[in-house]
Amino acid sequence: SSGINAEYGGEESTVGPVCWRNMFSTINMLRILQKFTKWRAPRVIYLNVYKSPPILKKTLKVSHPMVQLYVLKLFKGQARYMGCRFRSRRFCPYSALIP
Repeated sequence: SSGINAEYGGEESTVGPVCWRNMFSTINMLRILQKFTKWRAPRVIYLNVYKSPPILKKTLKVSHPMVQLYVLKLFKGQARYMGCRFRSRRFCPYSALIP
């Protein structure tokens, strides 16, 4: 029951125990992806070309604070390269990042 999940419109889920190895590898993959794309515009553009925002939106539903933190960091880096249609749809993580 994290505050991040309720803040961004996600519903609380009653999922049973989660394998810590899967969670740990997901967090590390997101950290590496964020470090790989930080301050490198061509790499961020490639993420948008290969349709990463819908995948990240699904990953944002995971109710773990570290996963949600790194997904939002990736969204923040991609926000300026997303099209007007994406911004006009009132996409909840994007509207939460930009006040």
